[in-house]
Amino acid sequence: MATSWRQFGPINLIGGPVKDLRNLPQPVLDRLASVIGDDEPGRGQRRGFDVVSRSTLASARLFTPETRALDGGGCEVSGYATVYDYAYNVGGTYGWDEIIAQGACAKSLAEQDRCVFLVNHDSSTALGVPLAATYSGDLTLSEDKVGLRTELTLLPTNTVAEMLIDGLLNKRVDSMSFAFRVTRQ
Repeated sequence: MATSWRQFGPINLIGGPVKDLRNLPQPVLDRLASVIGDDEPGRGQRRGFDVVSRSTLASARLFTPETRALDGGGCEVSGYATVYDYAYNVGGTYGWDEIIAQGACAKSLAEQDRCVFLVNHDSSTALGVPLAATYSGDLTLSEDKVGLRTELTLLPTNTVAEMLIDGLLNKRVDSMSFAFRVTRQ
């Protein structure tokens, strides 16, 4: 049974190294291959993502948000805040592995919880001003076989948004994450 969760806030972009996904389990690779499709049928490849050989290029396709510049200085961002059935190390050496099960987001998505897009999970400082939100219509969350898909529009309305847009468009910000609260198991 998947863990149900209620989003209490952040879907975040955080800077950091691209995660190496060469160790993905076969069921995850199969889901990726079915969603991503082939540029060259039968080869399991699309836009630098090699499902068959589990190359490090897989990480760029999964975790690096896709960005598109908009007239007026903003950008559109899309990508996965989490990939299902993959062990994420939380807390380093003395932490634990967290696995988000496929379907874990379904209840919150169905209930249209109030979700916001923050920088570095920070809601206590100036960085905590939501840059996009589901309730304002500039953040869309959905799930597929791969994970929790995030699509949003960022506009240069404040200094934090301007810095994030610059980081995204210049590839200095290259990953997303999310935070959640378990409501039942």
